[in-house]
This record gives sequence, structure tokens and C-alpha cells, in this order.
Amino acid sequence: MESKPDRAATIRKRADARIALCQILVIDSDREGNFRRIEYALETARAGRADIAVFPESSILGWENPDAHDLAAPIPGADSGRISDLARRYGVMIAIGLDEKDGDRLYDSPILVDQSGALRWKHRKINVLAELMTPPYSQGRRGAQQQRLDAGRILTSNEPDATVPIGSVGSDVSPFFPRTSILSTVPVGAA
Repeated sequence: MESKPDRAATIRKRADARIALCQILVIDSDREGNFRRIEYALETARAGRADIAVFPESSILGWENPDAHDLAAPIPGADSGRISDLARRYGVMIAIGLDEKDGDRLYDSPILVDQSGALRWKHRKINVLAELMTPPYSQGRRGAQQQRLDAGRILTSNEPDATVPIGSVGSDVSPFFPRTSILSTVPVGAA
């Protein structure tokens, strides 16, 4: 009788994920310039053999930028499509915050795009700091999601959006290279 492979042993054999923290200069309303800076960061991430490139929130139009009400695109849409193209071109997963327009509402929406360019996750932030922009971002919904990727699973949490910065928790939670990565946006002053 053949024994089944030990799942825990298989998970432990995976390599660690290389995460590139791409802290770029984001200039309000400078869509083309911000995309150039994203691409430069992806070149560096690829040279460093990163598996995931993580960018700031509102990386295309700037955080708390009132012009985003007129400039933002839906998700999926033009900006997220360009991010998908970049993920495919550079062969890296991209976690990035975009401004998302949905009807007359504007959301601060981080997304995760895999190496094939597929949009794997989108979240509309709930902690929007309404006093910083008029009109403010619209609030999303609470919740945590888990996405199954080729490399394993990734847990995304938003309780309350930024309570856990990018990092990892024990492998008993779920396997991801062998630990679970937490993707979350970090509020101003927390990092």
C-alpha cells in the first residue's frame, strides 16, 4: 500500500517568497510619470528575483487627491489593465493600491495581480479618513479573503484595513512559501 505524501513536509520544501517593497514617489495626477516609476521599480524587483512587488496605495493618482474623482478608472479598467500587462511583462505578482471609480463613487482599492496578469483580488478600503479630502473616498466593506495562487494561499485582511502591516504569521494558518503573507495597506504614521 502506497502512503500519501506528507502535506506539511511538501509545504516546508517550498522556497521563501521574495517580496520587493517598492516605495516609489507618487505625484498627484501624474498617471504617466507614476507608471514610469512603477516600471522602474519592477525592473529593480525583477533584477532582485522578487516574486511579489508591493506598491503604496493610490500609486497612480496620489493618495487623497481630489482630482482622482475625475481621473480614476473602474477596476477592472484601464489602470488595472496596465498593471496586469506589467505583471506579465516582468513575471512578478503585483500588490498595488489604485483609485477606483464606480459610478459617482471613488474608492481607495488595493489589488493583487498574479504573474499571468490575472486580477486575483480587489478590496475597497473601509478606513478612508474622510476629513482629509472633499468629497472623501467611499467606504468599502469589512472582511478577510483568502486567495489560492499557484504558489499556495495568500491571506488578505482589512480589519480595519491596516492593523497588520505586510509580514507573515505562523505556517499553521495556511501555506504560502511556507508561511502566510498578510497584504494590507499601512495608514499614515504607522510605518
